[in-house]
Amino acid sequence: MNTLISVSHSHENNVSYEDVVDWNPSDIYRLQKAVIKQSLREIGDQRRSTTMRREAFDWLMSNDVHPFSAIVCCQAHKLDLEHLRMLVAHLVKDLN
Repeated sequence: MNTLISVSHSHENNVSYEDVVDWNPSDIYRLQKAVIKQSLREIGDQRRSTTMRREAFDWLMSNDVHPFSAIVCCQAHKLDLEHLRMLVAHLVKDLN
């Protein structure tokens, strides 16, 4: 079963249109995994700006629920989100 995702575009001349992207479950699964990995890289990379690191940390700590939220991404990959949050919070004290 594929999922259709609507993507809006606008151009410099203010003309906008909408594309419908046909995502299959394996595409979504791979992207969810990539989002988790990228957020952990950003949180741990001292070369990143504090703002970027904070945004990644906030995403991980958020209780929002949508296809690419931390809750949904971790659930899809059978990761214990609460344990992951605890470890990251313990290791990353400079963002608080």
